[in-house]
Amino acid sequence: MGIKYLNRFLQENCKESIRKVNLYELSGKKVVIDTSIYMYRYLGEEALLENIYLMINILRLNNIIPLFVFDGKPPKEKEDLLRERKQNKKKAEEKYNELKNQLIDGQNAKIEEQMNQLKKEFIRLHHTDIKDVKLLIQSLGASYIEAPGEADKLCAKLVNKNLVYACLSEDMDMFVYGCKRVLRYLSLLNKTAIMYEMKDILIELDMNFNDFKNICIISGTDYNIHNNNDLTNTLKYFKKYRKSKEKKNNFLSWLEENTDYINGLEVREISKLFNIDDVPEFKNCLKTKILNGPINISNLKTILEKADFIFVN
Repeated sequence: MGIKYLNRFLQENCKESIRKVNLYELSGKKVVIDTSIYMYRYLGEEALLENIYLMINILRLNNIIPLFVFDGKPPKEKEDLLRERKQNKKKAEEKYNELKNQLIDGQNAKIEEQMNQLKKEFIRLHHTDIKDVKLLIQSLGASYIEAPGEADKLCAKLVNKNLVYACLSEDMDMFVYGCKRVLRYLSLLNKTAIMYEMKDILIELDMNFNDFKNICIISGTDYNIHNNNDLTNTLKYFKKYRKSKEKKNNFLSWLEENTDYINGLEVREISKLFNIDDVPEFKNCLKTKILNGPINISNLKTILEKADFIFVN
């Protein structure tokens, strides 16, 4: 889910580039949504269909046109990460069941709290969940598309091609892709989100995008999970680079020449995975019509009945 501590670093150093927005400020805009993040969140709250329904209606009420993007096949480069996540889910579920057995003889608030946390760690999206959400989106007259790979990469491309205004996502990888505008911390209750402006972030950091991207990759992404570097140390090296007389080279080249902190070849290979400029697989996706059509009441009732909605004639 992105680079550890990057969000804290941006919030501390880019206060002018990050601001709370009321959703009505985005009236008339198209927003692409990194769907799986919110599906996992709402499934963990045991309100998947209810909250997707609420999200779409709040966006429509604020005249925002959404495009939901679903994940396609994950890249082979993330096999290690996916394997690790699967193992962690299994461990969390085993621990949950152990605690559940301890509760048989009575109530224990502390154990119940642990169980609630563990339950969130082994949430699994099933094919039927995805199918239901897609039907709900269609029933409400909105649009969705399945990415050829991971959704976040296509989301960033859609924003940077000006086909949509911003991306709604909690994934910090959006910044490594160079996504122009990212909306985070969506509040359905307050109808607000936090807007990150990539161009302004780079200005505040006095940094070009290439160096920013390399700093993120060097500090550890989902593609190099066994990397021992971190953002704090990488930024220390970046400060040394700025003070050096060798700024004619970029930061990555300077690190290679003056330290043993990185594997330059690995960083360059990972950097290619975050490239969104020339991706042939996106060609058809970029032609997607983003609809704001009528609601299909019949289909909507069918899908919402699964969430125990009650309809009164």
